[in-house]
Amino acid sequence: MPTKSQQHSIARIKQEVEFIQQIAPIEMKRISRQRKKQMEKSYSDLSLHGHKLGIQVPRLSVLYNPKQYLEHANKVLDDVHKMYPEKSIEEYPLNGTRSFQIITEE
Repeated sequence: MPTKSQQHSIARIKQEVEFIQQIAPIEMKRISRQRKKQMEKSYSDLSLHGHKLGIQVPRLSVLYNPKQYLEHANKVLDDVHKMYPEKSIEEYPLNGTRSFQIITEE
């Protein structure tokens, strides 16, 4: 059974992966400076909480590639499911919400 800290990290990883899954397809069509910044922040949070759980978070290439963010985020989520199979990560609550919204147009 994960500790409260681990449960929080699992919930945050889930939240960040969902955000990247929403914003990456938009970014693949047209890149926006604001969405890029949001994507980088989200991946940074994903990386932080992944390391707290002992998950190897893949490094990104130097060039910005939204598809790579999406692939890496999905890999981290799969690793979380492998590490904590006894309880679905959807059952871990997260207090708070995203601090910014998805920008669909620039």
